[in-house]
Amino acid sequence: MFGSLSKCICRAFYPEKAIAFHTAIALNSKNIVVPKLVSIINSSIPLISESKEFTLLDETIETHREIADAIAAHDAVRAHDAMYLHLVYNRKYIKFAHFLVGIQRNKIIRKIR
Repeated sequence: MFGSLSKCICRAFYPEKAIAFHTAIALNSKNIVVPKLVSIINSSIPLISESKEFTLLDETIETHREIADAIAAHDAVRAHDAMYLHLVYNRKYIKFAHFLVGIQRNKIIRKIR
């Protein structure tokens, strides 16, 4: 299943494929928490990917492919490491996006004054 999903990950980023990817992992994780979180994760994908500041295209494709390949190979350590890297990339992006929002807010406040 995940081997074929890895082949669907191409050089272009398609939010619907990322959503399908996350959902497949969540539903097959045998973890009772992850399926409940996947709707929150998936709802953020279009918001992030449609942002003109979205700079994680290559990293997202690369880490999704690595996660899928590791799962297909039943390599839990490699899957964990790839997922951890994916989360680190996204956390850094979210912090940067939050920083940009702060800059925009400050510019607006200065214009009002």
